[in-house]
Amino acid sequence: MKSSKITALTSFGAGLEYYDFIIYALLSPYISEQFFPTSHPSAAMLATLAVFAIGYLIRPIGGIIFGMLGDRFGRKHYFALTLLLMALSTFCMGIAPTYHRFGLFAPLLFIGFRIIQGISFGAELPGSLTFLIEHIHEKSRGTHCGFMISSVGLGSSLGALIAYLTSQLFTTAQMTTFGWRIPFLLGGFLAIIAYFIRKKATETPAFLANKAPPKYALVDLLRDHPQSILQGFGMLLLPTSLVIFILIIPAYFRDAYHYTSHDIYLGMTISQLWCAFLLPIFGRLSDRVGRKRLLLVATTTTALCSLLLFQLLTFKTKIALFAFLGLYETLIAAMAACYFTLLAELFPTRVRYTGVALCYNTVYAIVAMLPMLIHTIYTHTQSLLYTPLLFTLLALVTTFSVWNLSPG
Repeated sequence: MKSSKITALTSFGAGLEYYDFIIYALLSPYISEQFFPTSHPSAAMLATLAVFAIGYLIRPIGGIIFGMLGDRFGRKHYFALTLLLMALSTFCMGIAPTYHRFGLFAPLLFIGFRIIQGISFGAELPGSLTFLIEHIHEKSRGTHCGFMISSVGLGSSLGALIAYLTSQLFTTAQMTTFGWRIPFLLGGFLAIIAYFIRKKATETPAFLANKAPPKYALVDLLRDHPQSILQGFGMLLLPTSLVIFILIIPAYFRDAYHYTSHDIYLGMTISQLWCAFLLPIFGRLSDRVGRKRLLLVATTTTALCSLLLFQLLTFKTKIALFAFLGLYETLIAAMAACYFTLLAELFPTRVRYTGVALCYNTVYAIVAMLPMLIHTIYTHTQSLLYTPLLFTLLALVTTFSVWNLSPG
C-alpha cells in the first residue's frame, strides 16, 4: 500500500475518535440535564463528568483485548472492527431515550453505550499508530505520524465547529431537547463510512515478517518490557493531561472568566485547526532534529511557562482567549508530533499493539480523573490557578521520563 493511503486510512479513525470525545465534552451541560437531572446543577455536571471518565476508564480493557488479538492474529481485521463499534455506539448515544421518558434506565443505557464507545476508542488510536509505524520507513515516521495526528486536530475542530453551529442555530431549550443529538448522529454516520473504507486494508509487513506471534502478548510485555512501560507512562502524563483539560474548558471559562459559549467554541475551532496545521510541520522537524530533542523542548517550555500562559485569561477579552488557546495548542502539537512515534518505537513488533494500548489507555484512564479533580477544587476555591501548577508538576515528570529515553 502507498504511504499516503496508509496515512489516510489511519487518520480517518483517529479524527473521528476525538470528534466524538470533544462533542461529549462540549455538550455535557445539555447531556447532564437530559440524563442526570438533580436539584443541584453542580451535582448533575459532576455525574456527567463521571460518565466522561468512565469512557476513559474502560479504554485499557478494550485496548488490551484488541492489542493482544492484533499482536497474535494481525492488525488489519481489528483495524476495521474498532470503527464499526465506534459507529454503532456513537449513533446509539444520539438516539438514546432521556431520563424524563425512561427514568433510571435511560442513564444506565447511555452509560452502556459510552462503555462500548470507550472499548472501541481504547483500540482505535493504538491500532492506527501500530498500523502506520509498521508500514512507514523509520526516517519519515515523524512526518506521516504528524499527518495522522493532525486528523485529531481536524476531528476536534469539526466537533467544536458542529457544537458552535448547533448552538447558533438552536435556542438553549432546543439544544437541551434535541439539538445536542445532531453531532452524535453525524459522528456515527461518518464512522460507518470509514469502516467500509478500512475493510480493504492490507496487513503490515512487520507483522508478516514476525514468525513467532505471542499467544499472550500482555504476559510477554509485562515480563520482558517493564522499563519501556514505565517510560511510556511518564512520557504520556503531560500531553494527555493537556488534551483532557482542553476538552472541558467551556464549563469553566464561562463561569470563571465570563467568556461566551460562542467565543469559546469559535476559539477552540480555530485553535484546533492551528494545531492540525502545525502537526505535520513538527513531525517533519522531529525526523530532522530527533523526536526526543523536540519533545524535551516542548515539555520544558510547558514547565516554565504554564503560569504565564494562564494569566492571559485574566484579561477577559476575545483576543486573550484566542491567544491562550493558540499557544496552548502549539505546545500540544509539538508534543504530539513526537510522543506517539516514540511510544510505538519503545516496543518490538510482537508486542507493539499491546504495549502502545496499555501505556496510552492506562495514562488516559488516570488523567480522566482530572476533570472531576478540577471541578471539585474549582467549586471550593472559584479559581483555576491550581491547573497550571498541576501542569508544571506533570511537565517535570514527563521531562525526566523523556530525558531517560534512548536517542530517537
